[in-house]
Amino acid sequence: MTFRKDINGLRAWAVTLVVLFHFEITAFSGGFIGVDVFFVISGFLMAGILTKKLETSSARTLPKEIIKFYLARARRILPALLALCAVIMAAGWFYLSPAQYSELADQIIATLGFYSNNLFLSQNGYFETSANQKFLLHTWSLSVEWQFYITLPLFMSAIWFFRKNRTWQLLAACIACTTSFIYCIYLANSKPDAAFYSTFSRAWEMLAGSLVYFLSSQNKKELKSLETAGFLIIIFSAVLLNTSSAWPNIITIFPVLASALIIYSNANSYWTSGKLIQYIGERSYSIYLWHWPLAVSIRFINPQSPTFATIIGVSLTLVLAEISYRLIERKARIIFLPSNYNLAFFASLTPVIFVISLGFMINRADGYPNRFPAKASDLARYKFSLNEYRNGQCFMRPEQTYKDFNNCSDSGLNTTRTILLWGDSHAAHLYPGILKNLPENKGVTQFTASGCPPFIGVDINDRKNCRDINGFVADWISKNQPGEVILSARWSKYDWESLNHTLEFLQAKGIKKITVFGPAPIWNRTLTDVLLKHSLLNNTPLLEREKNHIIDDNKTDEGIRRISQAHGVNFVSIKDILCTERGCLTHLNTKDGPVPTAWDTAHLSSEASDYLISHSQIFDTTL
Repeated sequence: MTFRKDINGLRAWAVTLVVLFHFEITAFSGGFIGVDVFFVISGFLMAGILTKKLETSSARTLPKEIIKFYLARARRILPALLALCAVIMAAGWFYLSPAQYSELADQIIATLGFYSNNLFLSQNGYFETSANQKFLLHTWSLSVEWQFYITLPLFMSAIWFFRKNRTWQLLAACIACTTSFIYCIYLANSKPDAAFYSTFSRAWEMLAGSLVYFLSSQNKKELKSLETAGFLIIIFSAVLLNTSSAWPNIITIFPVLASALIIYSNANSYWTSGKLIQYIGERSYSIYLWHWPLAVSIRFINPQSPTFATIIGVSLTLVLAEISYRLIERKARIIFLPSNYNLAFFASLTPVIFVISLGFMINRADGYPNRFPAKASDLARYKFSLNEYRNGQCFMRPEQTYKDFNNCSDSGLNTTRTILLWGDSHAAHLYPGILKNLPENKGVTQFTASGCPPFIGVDINDRKNCRDINGFVADWISKNQPGEVILSARWSKYDWESLNHTLEFLQAKGIKKITVFGPAPIWNRTLTDVLLKHSLLNNTPLLEREKNHIIDDNKTDEGIRRISQAHGVNFVSIKDILCTERGCLTHLNTKDGPVPTAWDTAHLSSEASDYLISHSQIFDTTL
């Protein structure tokens, strides 16, 4: 297709919004719409390229033209993406923990295989690494586009053989766009994560671009008023939207429509024609590739001056993008996957195969823990299993209901001798320690659920089953009268004043002993990563205690203590047991080697749970 400066300028706007959003510039809380703008651009360009191939090819030559289309997309996308993956893989050897390095290898394999959107969707569980720690998270959109590129030629070819004119292409694209949009809205309400990552739920945005191509093929005028309207919608969307609701949703129509208006207007105005805008547009792909890993790196470093770090991050993004554009993008158009299918064609695939193979090797070696000093290497091998929480049985996953509790009470035991453990995952992480220290004449009943604090009659926004689960537990208490109840949660996530009502309910039911556990130490990164990073960079033994990576939660600890004391119930401060002025305990030495006190950012390992319960002395007084 003929190069259009307005589309190149629109690319610049899109990537700028995404970069500002990912570097957490608060004024652009809706900058994520830049990806939606990219989708519309891609749909427009691909429809144009394929339509011309269909109109100039015979039935015999069309398959070759489609293969050429695929190879052209690969030349555009793969080289710079491969370089990014290789650099991150090399840097990860020196900087990442084994778990992080192994996860990075998974991401690299999925990225170069163009299924990273599916990988990240599958990893979107409660205990998965948070999004802002995944170096290649942003490649989900590249995978969605590639999957669209694979499908679109086949779809358009099928329509073309049925009716060889653009009207039928327009009609088919309109039907497909509408179907995808309806599916997207359905998923947004039922499975928002799937709506975000799924190619079919995003296809309507790219098909909207295709519709613009068919509708604008006769438009030769510059409709600057439409262009201005489009940019105003994009700007308002970027400033007014935020991540508080699911995306995409019905509102996504606005940035998609705005992008369509800008492309349809075919204008070359001050919105897109400036030298700086054109410069950024030409490098938009490399800017997009490099900005997110740098943003993640800044979060890993945890700088004292976030503003200065952001300036450095954006500057490095532009520098690396310039290098990528000049040395990789432009040269790869000539040397990568040459069209004559000779030895050079297959040789150009060697780096791709090599990097993917390294990914499999890293994964198989569990991230190469032997990179670390001996004791740290032992810590790096530590793995936690959610089965120790009785996951899916007595610790409910978000999608489970109270009906899924299975064999969570000691059968045949006098309920007055039963200790009820009630709360979210921060109650579940007490179970291994309680079980280890439980007096012989007592049993334990565990009713815990992910993201569900022990509050009666309270709805939790992202846990639709929580209210019913707590209602079930309250009914169980009324019927069975346990002798003791232990309450725990990650209190800072909720309105913990609701604990008052729970304590009033328990006391009204005559529960003799109630123990409330305060918040556990919360680390700003996975504790194992904090320890291994320090050990790797400084070649020193594991830190016994650490305070620089602890998130201050003293207000919550004091609040839960105050509520507990006001009701005359027992309060256990986890921080008083695990932490001193020198910091919080980071690991325990066992016969099998060191074990972290937390296996992620906040949940206690089984060994730490045992340590906590044995030092809490909650079982010193028997009933």
